[in-house]
Amino acid sequence: VAESHRTLGSSFFNQRNYAQAIDEFKNAKSISQRILEDFPDDITYQYDYAELCNVMGLALKESGKLDEAERELQDSVKLKKTVVEKAGETLLHRQSLALSLHNLANVHGKQQEFEAANQCHQEAIAIREDLFRKNPEVVGVTLDLGGSLCDFGKMLVDNNQIEEGVQQLDRAIETLENLLQLHPQQNKAKVFLRNARQNRGFAHLRLENWGESVADFERAMELDDGANRIRLRQLRLICVSHLDPVKGIVAADELLRLDDLGPNDQFAAARALAQISGTHSDDAARTNAAERALKLLQSLYDAGIFRDLTAVNLEQHPEFRHLSENPAFKSLSDAIKKQ
Repeated sequence: VAESHRTLGSSFFNQRNYAQAIDEFKNAKSISQRILEDFPDDITYQYDYAELCNVMGLALKESGKLDEAERELQDSVKLKKTVVEKAGETLLHRQSLALSLHNLANVHGKQQEFEAANQCHQEAIAIREDLFRKNPEVVGVTLDLGGSLCDFGKMLVDNNQIEEGVQQLDRAIETLENLLQLHPQQNKAKVFLRNARQNRGFAHLRLENWGESVADFERAMELDDGANRIRLRQLRLICVSHLDPVKGIVAADELLRLDDLGPNDQFAAARALAQISGTHSDDAARTNAAERALKLLQSLYDAGIFRDLTAVNLEQHPEFRHLSENPAFKSLSDAIKKQ
């Protein structure tokens, strides 16, 4: 009966119906807990209950109930460590422990508890590295390691530890590229590698390593199934505009021709065109780029987009320095500040 509730809960989770998933996982946990009370030393029942705590934690995290998610995942980690001690260091149980640690790290990251997140990530990675050394032929083990390194690297970058984050992302990319060479049709590896490349590209963007960023974004575009198509083109455009204004115009045209562009995509195009307006060798091209950038910014202003953003200041983006003496840009920048 507990397994039926868990299966139904997982179905609701996959449908993003987290409230129903939580209800079903609660029912499953209640039944599993009663069994565990009758057989407190049975590692099978301990493991089952720990797995339920893990999926419950994920559902609570997706529902925004981070403190409750943290408690569930801490329970899962604690019980799985007990199982590993009793059962011996089996592949299944150690993989499962690393997964719960990984999930707990991500919850701590969302709570802005970066020291705790760092500790959980490192513990999960240590387990997964050891499993990889002992089981290099198991695809799932390699995927787990690559995913852990990618998430840890992203967290470090998001927390402004950019160079440290890049080091973890380097390791993730090496691990996943090697896996794809052996298993080129491994779709999950493609998704993980796309994310790692995108995250490292963004880190290099923040460091203004434009060439490295473009290489990462282009590799991510090769791997992408369409889910990140616009975002990747947007990020690549900003970097290309700093490297080569001629190619930047082409990239801007390609992005702006896409359907379903959001305000962030249009703003990125304005940033890139502003950069091109100050660096293109042709006077007419510079003037045209400046006019297009201003038109995009004016359109966003007229739509009320800047009203929804916090502390908008166009001058904080270095690309707009090339428009700083333009009267239309000055007027628009002042109007945005006064909103």
